[in-house]
Amino acid sequence: MTFTKEQITYLESLPAVEHATATRITYTDAFKTQCLERYIQGDSPTGLFREAGLDPKIVGYKRIERSFARWRDLHDVPAYPRTPGLDGRGLDGRGGMRPIRTDANTNTDTIDATDAMNAMDILDATQYTPTNASEATAPDPRDLLIARQLHRIDELERELAELLHVRAA
Repeated sequence: MTFTKEQITYLESLPAVEHATATRITYTDAFKTQCLERYIQGDSPTGLFREAGLDPKIVGYKRIERSFARWRDLHDVPAYPRTPGLDGRGLDGRGGMRPIRTDANTNTDTIDATDAMNAMDILDATQYTPTNASEATAPDPRDLLIARQLHRIDELERELAELLHVRAA
């Protein structure tokens, strides 16, 4: 993906961007730190970029995914730290958050819809760590397909909401 001069000017005007070229974006350390802190609390990477003015349609979903993967690795942050309940309460019903798949009895090669909606890279191969050799099987590719479809549905729903909002104005 290559950025136009106008896009570069726009990107460099954002507080989250330290520098931009036709092929690269350098984010400020403050933005990276804030993103990781909010990500740990359950915010989605794409949503965080949107809030900073970094529309995924401009920067690209893959760039967002790769940025978060690098930042998580640098700061040793798990890929799926927490997921809020759909009603704003924790999935345990107590108003808190629950860790995703940290229990040894949990099946690590499946995902649920909430997990899929909160992470673009649900089945990152680096996150699959079997506890013994007999469990060393690859995640089911159907789960990845479902995660991608859920992500696309989310994109389309946001786009529809934007169009309806513009139309109503």
